[in-house]
Amino acid sequence: MAPPLSGSSSGSNPARALEGRRAKEATQIPQNETQLPGAQFASPLERSFVQINVMPLSSRRPQGFGLLPKEPSTSAWNLAFWALILIIGVQCGPKQSANPNLSLSSPDILFIVADDLNTRIGCYGDPVARTPNLDKLAGNAIQFLAAYCQYPACNPSRASVLSGLNPPTTGVLSNRQDWRKPLRDTPLLPDTLRENGYTTVRIGKILHKGSQGEKWGDKGHWDEAIDVQNRKFRLKLRGPSTPSPNTTGTPLRWGSSGDDPSRDHDALVADQAIEQLKKDHARPLFLALSFSSTHLPFAAPKSYMDLFAPEEMKIEAAPQEDLSDTYHLRATDDRVLTRKERQEIRAAYYSCVSFLDHQVGRVLDALDRLGKRESTLIILWSDHGMHQGEHRQWRKDTLFEEATRVPLFVDAPGSSPGRSCTELVELVDLYPTILDLCHLPSPPGLEGKSFGHLLSNAKGVGKTAAYTYRYLEELQRLAISVRTSRYRYTHSGEGEIELYDHVTDPGEFTNLANSPDHQAILAELSALAKKR
Repeated sequence: MAPPLSGSSSGSNPARALEGRRAKEATQIPQNETQLPGAQFASPLERSFVQINVMPLSSRRPQGFGLLPKEPSTSAWNLAFWALILIIGVQCGPKQSANPNLSLSSPDILFIVADDLNTRIGCYGDPVARTPNLDKLAGNAIQFLAAYCQYPACNPSRASVLSGLNPPTTGVLSNRQDWRKPLRDTPLLPDTLRENGYTTVRIGKILHKGSQGEKWGDKGHWDEAIDVQNRKFRLKLRGPSTPSPNTTGTPLRWGSSGDDPSRDHDALVADQAIEQLKKDHARPLFLALSFSSTHLPFAAPKSYMDLFAPEEMKIEAAPQEDLSDTYHLRATDDRVLTRKERQEIRAAYYSCVSFLDHQVGRVLDALDRLGKRESTLIILWSDHGMHQGEHRQWRKDTLFEEATRVPLFVDAPGSSPGRSCTELVELVDLYPTILDLCHLPSPPGLEGKSFGHLLSNAKGVGKTAAYTYRYLEELQRLAISVRTSRYRYTHSGEGEIELYDHVTDPGEFTNLANSPDHQAILAELSALAKKR
């Protein structure tokens, strides 16, 4: 275990470190915020994923470190002395767990989150995307093909990941909520790592709107919190010629952010991350950074917008009756968008993905140049997916596959690189997985489960099901979607059930809930939903 911070005890409860911060934040929490009641893959796309061959593990990972005297003496006394030192070093050195996945007990951690990034990425089988850096990362990491978020919106998803708790437990069910109120007694991931000797730094929005000032602030959870301005929200961009009457949230807009990529938010985040990596931190570093190119509005520098011609974008046609047997969809942009607008939005999103990819590459290249790659645990994930026209949706906040499935890469020192894993994992599992891989104890009550064993054996056994929630504010109830290796089951209320078979219907167009042939599986999945 890494040495504890000065003034703390290695055996203390992480929650104890929160007391002073709570007293300060109690005076900062706004009193008028919305409070809501808590309430193996077989699809054609997944069969098409490309396996990437990379150099063997032994050629790129260190095997460990030994304790050797600089100039050992050959005298009997000195030999005995150095033998004693070696014994003491072994007994008093960092605690090594039985976990075989890391060759270092206290690695630096690079924790990269992408806002609203779906799986329209080259290494996830997308033929249009231009993502050389994410594809390269897949060649060095374990790429999870069946990773799912616990809520298809930023605030609830990030609160779940950073707390290791599911949304019904956190009570964070809306982007408008102040996550600090329900989580004020919960040790978050950076708290636990800091209590165990890590220097914790965040750049940008890790918890929702954490970069917008102390109204939503998380600065008490980090040793250093760096805010980066996002100018794209002030740009004059294109929007639908006919506004959608039923859509809430960030306006649907798209276009160029200008000729200078260095001024865009994600470039500034990468700049700050590289500067942090250059520093010689006295303790292991937990560096969390957030890229937001793929969040609405879809705006990227002109050079990236020029990569994709809108007229070449193929918009998949959905069955006319697609939405006749689904429930509570708010985002209905496609009903008012022209074909030209749909193509422009799709091209703009791909451009944003490419710009984000470039910034990821800059950070990882810096890690290589500085010689820190082999001692760094790298995790890249997205807080949820994003629709790009499927089911006539152009946003998040649905319980369909495109909004709930996320890209996830884990590159751990000592793990076998360049493999894909089709086992089900959830984002709520990231907290316990990081602690597991770093040989650190978990605080009591975490609801996620470590998937560290899948890094040494990508063919190991994952979860039976992944769960995603969505709060139906107008009805004041929580919808739940259960994803197994074959089916998706969604329950929105009495008589509002959806069942999709990903073997025969990977697009989730045909609701089988009323099919006589599927009542047995429907009952089985209903039981799974009730267990959670």
